[in-house]
Amino acid sequence: MMALLAVPWSIKPAFGLLSDFVPLFGSRRRNYLLLANGLAAASLLALAFIPLAPGSRFLLLALLLPTTMGIALGDVIVDALMVEKGQPLGLTGRFQSIQWTAANSALLLTGMLGGYVAEEKLQSLAFALCGALWLFASAVAWRYADDPKDAHLDAASLHETGAALLGVLRDRLFLAARS
Repeated sequence: MMALLAVPWSIKPAFGLLSDFVPLFGSRRRNYLLLANGLAAASLLALAFIPLAPGSRFLLLALLLPTTMGIALGDVIVDALMVEKGQPLGLTGRFQSIQWTAANSALLLTGMLGGYVAEEKLQSLAFALCGALWLFASAVAWRYADDPKDAHLDAASLHETGAALLGVLRDRLFLAARS
């Protein structure tokens, strides 16, 4: 059951290709980020307000899978935005350092608080708090995430990217690493 929650993380490259080549309502980044944040927020808030009886594993899975999908998709989009915005300024490394510091700090904090939440049976409150944080992330994405005006996908860039992907698939080192 837990392995199913890892599937979105396993298909992250597909999310990257999807957002790069299939604009969502005319946007390559912003609308996917809004979708990802909204998906995570909605499923976390559902977890907060739908009472889960002991043994309701399938309902829990059905509500956690969209959360995981939203987080994985959002991670891909944020990484793409960091490169897109940071590369021209020479700040990609700094942006990634900030991201990793924040992620590891959150991991430490949740590790410390997780036991308390479980002991006090505050899971619904924790889900509600996380859902509210994803709603805040949605508001930030709505305000600040934008696509550059020249972010259209033309045939030349599609051909160039396709050729690069085929080149990787034919590379001996890549093929050796897969075996």
